[in-house]
Amino acid sequence: MVWIEEMSILLALWVYFLGSAYCTRFDCHIGGAFLDIWLSAKRMQQVKMVAIFIDFIIVVIFWVLSVKYFIFLINSAKSSLYLRINKSVWEASMVVGFLLMAIYLIRHFYLAKKSISNGR
Repeated sequence: MVWIEEMSILLALWVYFLGSAYCTRFDCHIGGAFLDIWLSAKRMQQVKMVAIFIDFIIVVIFWVLSVKYFIFLINSAKSSLYLRINKSVWEASMVVGFLLMAIYLIRHFYLAKKSISNGR
């Protein structure tokens, strides 16, 4: 039964990073809408575009680091204690999650830009 600990951590990591990608796709992260009070809709879209761009840079940096660590783990053949699964399976959740987040952020940036162009 000792392997349950490893499997629960593996499952939790995959759920966490896929959940982050899901929240990024549907733009359902927690937000306070604090700036809505002072900014017009067009200005709010511009602020959103800047925030999306900053988020994208951060996600790409973390994705590159996770890919490097994933490659390191594959080459080093480090395995888990009980199941003897290569540790890269854990790291793959980060690679996939950050990649999906980057793709969805590009989509949100495009939609925000399109919204500004249409005057909404």
